[in-house]
Amino acid sequence: MDGKNQIKVALADDHVLVRKGLVEILLGSGFDVVADEGNGDALCERLLHIRADVVLMDIDMPVCDGVRATRTLCARDPAARVIALSQHEDESHVIRMLRAGACAYLVKNVKPKDLVRAIEEVHTRGVHFSDLVSHSMMNAINKQGSGAAVRVDFTDREIEFLRHCCTEMTYKEIGDAMYISPRTAERHSKLLCDRLGLRSRVGLVLYAIKHQVVSV
Repeated sequence: MDGKNQIKVALADDHVLVRKGLVEILLGSGFDVVADEGNGDALCERLLHIRADVVLMDIDMPVCDGVRATRTLCARDPAARVIALSQHEDESHVIRMLRAGACAYLVKNVKPKDLVRAIEEVHTRGVHFSDLVSHSMMNAINKQGSGAAVRVDFTDREIEFLRHCCTEMTYKEIGDAMYISPRTAERHSKLLCDRLGLRSRVGLVLYAIKHQVVSV
């Protein structure tokens, strides 16, 4: 990558050693690092004055966390391409970042070559499929892109359930809200996953967001 084809990358991470290590990897891989900041506010401010093709965003940061910063960047520019790069692997963090507008989610133990591939794919395709979200997102995209795709109609009750799934609510909290047991809520999730060919609640969230089944 060089000249006009060099991908401009910005990143935010409050751990200096992690941030500097990322910068070294990115520069060594041919990217142009246009900003590296210690919190979301600083990065959002910096990106008012420069352009980045791809943003790497940590989640847990002081002053302004990655969720809020991602939401700010995507509200400012709906075409912003943010990759969440976090130590968290649980559903709730993945869902929060997807709802905020991230188009990929990686954990920090990712290999440098896989990070490079993710940045290149997000830059060219607008999305990257990681281990956490690959099967569900790929399934949703394949269904949308297929000429033989069948329209999926949801009942009001299913839409209500999907709306709750797209929050940080636990299955117990969803059950309480819908006057069903946590076990029944989990069963609803499994049935919808089976019906849509998905593998997890994260897959349901991706599907619902991509197909605008619910507004987020």
